[in-house]
Amino acid sequence: MTDPITPDLVYHLKNTGDPNLSPDGSSLAYTLGWVDAETVNNRSQIIVLDLEKGSKKELTQGVKDSAPKISSDGLRTAFLRSVDGSPAQVWIIGMEGGMENNEPKKVTDLPKGVIDYGWSPDGKSLAVCGDVDPEEADASVGIEGVPQVTVVQRVRYRYDTLGWRGDAHFHLFVVNLDSDETRQLTDGDWDDTAPVWSPDGSQIAFISGRRDDRDFLALSEVYTVPAEGGEPKLVSEGLLSVGALTWSPDGRQLAVVGSDAPEGMVLWQGWLYVLEDGKEPQKLTDDTIKPYLGFPPV
Repeated sequence: MTDPITPDLVYHLKNTGDPNLSPDGSSLAYTLGWVDAETVNNRSQIIVLDLEKGSKKELTQGVKDSAPKISSDGLRTAFLRSVDGSPAQVWIIGMEGGMENNEPKKVTDLPKGVIDYGWSPDGKSLAVCGDVDPEEADASVGIEGVPQVTVVQRVRYRYDTLGWRGDAHFHLFVVNLDSDETRQLTDGDWDDTAPVWSPDGSQIAFISGRRDDRDFLALSEVYTVPAEGGEPKLVSEGLLSVGALTWSPDGRQLAVVGSDAPEGMVLWQGWLYVLEDGKEPQKLTDDTIKPYLGFPPV
């Protein structure tokens, strides 16, 4: 007779996610997650799989580590870590040695944490995405003993899994790993997410939703912005929503999962397009192939 299914089975289940292949294709970093039987809390760590030898090693043993991304030289891995329930920040650890003698270093300190990031091609900088609250500077203003009033001005004042957001928006920052300098790259009354560096490091492509009806419709566009700062440029004219993007090796084109259907939901109803400056989006797939992105990370 097979063993019966009991509630404590959940403590023996493990899940994997966030796969990231090294530039030379020799290693794969991923997140391994499980439920801790003592605390009944979710835990996760970073594992690196050597694809040539078939061996694997534990790169971290944090309480909540996720989203590993290997640097262009293959010598370091960045990842997101949340400590004691605080917002996740980017940490970097060397690929050699495992977790026993290889201490990770925290490289970001955004007040509301980091939700996404990307390495620059030369490995000297990171583009990171974090929440920016325009009201944060006035948060301490009030009358002692009188509860502060929360004024809701936007339809999107709270999100599933994220909860209350108020007037905060996701924006992009560039972190110089040599000087530890962090500078904000985008701002405005909209969300900017999913930063991806161009192969030559001069531009950063990202997804945003800047239409006037953005509070009511799940529409998004692709923009590029100079890595040194400047005005973002719309490059997905003709598409109504975009859910993922990557650069071509020569930096002249972008491949995106998007949709030109007004009622479409790009998370599970997208097509593959190629974007090139001065040209209409070129659709590469038809209804026989439907890229499925799933729900975005939070």
